[in-house]
Amino acid sequence: METRSAKRKKQLCFPPGNDDGGASQIDRITDLPDPLLHHILSYLPIRSIAQTSALSRRWRLLWSTLPDLDFTTAAAAIKRSSIPPNSYISTVLSLRHKHSDLRSLRFSARLTFSTLNSLIRLAVRHRVQYLDVEVSTDDYFNFPRGVIASETLRTFKLKSRCPGFRLLPSSVMAGGFRNLDSLSLSLVTLHDQQSSLLDLFTETSFPCLRKLDLDTCFELRHLKVGCRALEDFSIENCFHLRGLEICCAKLTSLRVASCFDAYCDETRVEIRNGSRIRFVAWEQNAITGKSAVEELRAVREASIGFFVDDYDDICSDKLQSVCSFMSGFSRADSLTLDSQCIEVYINDCEIVIKVISKK
Repeated sequence: METRSAKRKKQLCFPPGNDDGGASQIDRITDLPDPLLHHILSYLPIRSIAQTSALSRRWRLLWSTLPDLDFTTAAAAIKRSSIPPNSYISTVLSLRHKHSDLRSLRFSARLTFSTLNSLIRLAVRHRVQYLDVEVSTDDYFNFPRGVIASETLRTFKLKSRCPGFRLLPSSVMAGGFRNLDSLSLSLVTLHDQQSSLLDLFTETSFPCLRKLDLDTCFELRHLKVGCRALEDFSIENCFHLRGLEICCAKLTSLRVASCFDAYCDETRVEIRNGSRIRFVAWEQNAITGKSAVEELRAVREASIGFFVDDYDDICSDKLQSVCSFMSGFSRADSLTLDSQCIEVYINDCEIVIKVISKK
């Protein structure tokens, strides 16, 4: 006796009255496995993907289990509509299949802090692995607690528009992120919290962190980076920075740009245990009062440049600091100097480094 499923397949392949054997009636796309259809849908804007849910029950299930949600592709459409961005995003997350995990979530919107926390809690509930958030608010807001205890989160990017967000105490921050692989923070405010980052990125914190990006950390005075697994570190636009200490045995790429307090003579940079550093970009940084850079023997490419307002205002300690800093790159395969800031010449068989102002 012919089963119902076998009869259905037969009808799909050879529908009655079709002389071409039913080839034109076969729905080959719908019969593809879910992972392959999810991959195909990932090339479409999220609005178009949502519209496919009206096709059939199968496509509704595909929409509710989509592992990658990128709401940035629908930002303009949502803005033109009467639906608030937070309502649209939270509705989509709430209607997801309860057993479907989120591989990645991206959104950019103007939200209240409570709404942001609510969205992040929904994402964490679906075991999100990649979370990319750009948010603007009317006032400062605190770092979302919902991501700290996540056991699945691997990549977290938080970008704020003015006025920015505050970090939680280092004791709270360091207690989470046990599986985090990449962290990017942009527009952090540290008013009355200068020590928040001092002991955060230490040897015992962030045990799996391999990539760290910090951008525009206001009032950041001192920063110590000692994550044992860190391979790529970038920090820029930290104009109040006075002390930077880097000690990461696995670090291979380092970029420091537009940092340090140019009007303070007590600034200091220290790079230790950098035997694996291969690429260094030191761009438009104020000259520090002291430098202690161990010889970086593995460096293949290094680009060095300083920001100088007036050469006459540079004290002898800062000139010596430049020499101490440059000595760490004596083994570099390729060393590029900003010709407008640095001159290197030989005087009586001795290499002399001179800092000049940009005019």
